[in-house]
Amino acid sequence: ADSKNEKVDKEVKEGAKEEEEEILIDVSLL
Repeated sequence: ADSKNEKVDKEVKEGAKEEEEEILIDVSLL
């Protein structure tokens, strides 16, 4: 159970990081 929660936590953090990078890219294009 613990390892599963850690995996989900990692995926959520990675997903948020990707979204932030996409936002930075959009801003740099303006």
